[in-house]
Amino acid sequence: MKNKSLILQILLAFMFFSILNAILSDIWYYNLDHLKGLKVWNAEEHEGKESIANIRDKQWLEFAYNSIYWTLLLLKFYFLLGLYYLFTIFRSFEKEKYFSSSIINSFRKAGSVFLLYCIAVFVLKALFHLIFYSKNIAKHFYKFDESYTLLFICGLAFYAFAEIFKKAQKLQEENDLTI
Repeated sequence: MKNKSLILQILLAFMFFSILNAILSDIWYYNLDHLKGLKVWNAEEHEGKESIANIRDKQWLEFAYNSIYWTLLLLKFYFLLGLYYLFTIFRSFEKEKYFSSSIINSFRKAGSVFLLYCIAVFVLKALFHLIFYSKNIAKHFYKFDESYTLLFICGLAFYAFAEIFKKAQKLQEENDLTI
């Protein structure tokens, strides 16, 4: 189990640093020129593609774009926290502490991080689509990425693992008392 745990820790570290690299490159290449390329920025030219509330105030659009962009970046850091919780789980497995309360808490925390991350990213991307592209929000629901669906399912699975490990911990404690 120690070798498998080490391999999983290495994979998590690789994921952690690749996501951190993506965050830093997003910060490095941040540019408001992308906003000026959106159709809603030049709303006078695109009367058929108005935004949610006919908002044509360029300062408000810039504020909305910046708020959503930087919130998505902060959520990526929050996602890294979920990976850290998984790392602590694998470290506990390496120490052969399978049913400790720290593992149960880490499973629960990792599950909540992944669930909240998926929901928040979905809502922010829907809001972005609603503000900058069209009033029809139904189009966005088809664009929900499969990776978020998988991450959402993983978050639910981590919650389930937390409950399973909690019951297993109680059974182990009862077993230790009867011996």
